[in-house]
Amino acid sequence: MNLAKCCQFGLDFHEYLKKTGQETIKRNQLKDIYNKEFRYEYEGINGPNFSKILYSLSVSNKAAVYRGKVRFYSEEKHQHRDQWANSSRRKKPVLVQGGPSSPSSVPGTKAFWPGPEVPGSNARRKLASLLMVKLKEDSTHFISDKNGVVISSDHEVADRKICLCVEDEHEHVVRLFVKNVGTTAVYFTYYTLLNWLKCFQMHDEQKVTRARPLTLEPGDKYEIQLMFHASLVSFYPATMAFEFKPDLLPSSVAFHIVRYVQVQRITSLGKELAPVAPYKVFSISALPASDECLVIDGQRPEGQSVMHLKMATDLKIYKVPQFMNQLIDLLKCPGLKMDQGTRDRKALLEGPLTMENYCDRFQLLLYLEEQQMLVDIKRYNIPNSDGEYAPMYRDKADKRLLVLKVPGVAENRPSVLRGDKTLVCPEGKRGVKYRGYVHAVEQESVKLGFSSK
Repeated sequence: MNLAKCCQFGLDFHEYLKKTGQETIKRNQLKDIYNKEFRYEYEGINGPNFSKILYSLSVSNKAAVYRGKVRFYSEEKHQHRDQWANSSRRKKPVLVQGGPSSPSSVPGTKAFWPGPEVPGSNARRKLASLLMVKLKEDSTHFISDKNGVVISSDHEVADRKICLCVEDEHEHVVRLFVKNVGTTAVYFTYYTLLNWLKCFQMHDEQKVTRARPLTLEPGDKYEIQLMFHASLVSFYPATMAFEFKPDLLPSSVAFHIVRYVQVQRITSLGKELAPVAPYKVFSISALPASDECLVIDGQRPEGQSVMHLKMATDLKIYKVPQFMNQLIDLLKCPGLKMDQGTRDRKALLEGPLTMENYCDRFQLLLYLEEQQMLVDIKRYNIPNSDGEYAPMYRDKADKRLLVLKVPGVAENRPSVLRGDKTLVCPEGKRGVKYRGYVHAVEQESVKLGFSSK
């Protein structure tokens, strides 16, 4: 084996160390791991001795040995973008269909799949890149069982995707079963993860590789284990590819079957806080506006009762114009007959934004937002379908405040802030309302300050 192949084999060994979590810097320990676990077992290739591996890595500036310790250098690749990649100056070769340069014109031509002649991780990377491209073009073909080979799992499978939830476990094993349900023998030659994650590892008893394929006779079933290890709460997706051949002739074309797996790592607390039912939109029809009545102002929160700062510029009150209701009706039903001004405002909202109409357009949008907020907040009026009235009781800490239960306030439905106003009408009384100010917002209630009258 020449120096370049030894260096590549050494890089594969470093990748194997990182994958299995055995990366160390002591030379003797690395030598034992290499001879026992990697040299004769990995990918079915008989590799060179450990000294030759270290020499090739040192010459290639991939590693260094100093005082019995080995240090691997991280490989940094600089990508330089071609400025003329999409330019007309660079002419792409044109393949004439049926010509001598067209792959489809050569009889017996098959798609290139990386073979065992490429040692180590090169074959995995090429296979992964090719399959990922093919999956984007036609994923149904690859995820389907074919040629009598069926891949199943001991976990729930939906649309060829294995979904599982791991609770308070750092390690979990997913069992995959490859079964030949056809009438002829099939050779299981290879399997791999297309996207490498440290939390996933695949293992089988006979260590199937292209150099050591497994014969699956009709009815045979073989188990492969996918080991998951993670300590962080998250979603972990992975894509697995399995390679098969109808025979071991060099001219035979391999076929692949792909399976997806998605692991959700959660804790017992996260499961306890998970929603028990799908979210249902809290929708209540807005109540009609009531008649004019006397409103008694309440007690504002501390810090808002007295304004010590003087206003440098008084902010004007911009009331929503009356024509906004007509504009909303026209936006909902474009066929309505409206005056020219309303149609012009509709065209302003639907047309392109320019420097000339910027101010007028956003002014209309602000009016629409304010109008919708007034409608939305009335959906929480009481009485409603949940109750005829809202009971209040005196706060134990501050006797001046009354506590009102508001379901959904913890989820900002409705959104209530300190200083907001609430109109309350005592049960059985008409013609008078009391305005209360929010002093505090709790999980399921708000504390209101009313007038002492």
